[in-house]
Amino acid sequence: MKRLLLPLLAALALPTAVHAEEIYLACKSSSKLYPYLEVAIKPKTNEVIIVGIDSSKQRLSQSSGSFNIVGYEIATGVRYTLNINRFNGRFIFNIYDSATSTQRQNDYMYQKNGTGKCKKVSLEDRAF
Repeated sequence: MKRLLLPLLAALALPTAVHAEEIYLACKSSSKLYPYLEVAIKPKTNEVIIVGIDSSKQRLSQSSGSFNIVGYEIATGVRYTLNINRFNGRFIFNIYDSATSTQRQNDYMYQKNGTGKCKKVSLEDRAF
């Protein structure tokens, strides 16, 4: 009986452990051009995917209090940062001038900047 019970328990526990490696977030933003983002974070490998921004070269750095994501918009080539608080889900989204690393202030870029809140979602909550 013990020979059957241990492998059965291990098989049931495995899918939970695999999904626990990724964190899925749904984020609503005050940004007029990016009102909704989905973020998939793999903390152990520092990988991140953001759906809702046409971007590339996304990098994740993390601390005990926040996830810091840096990426580049494909169309404009400008750098953006997304800083998500790990405790309450609040975030700040900023667009920067690639050449000078200063925050853009013209009207178009200002509409992209925003704040908001993320919440954890499970894979079952996703449409696809």
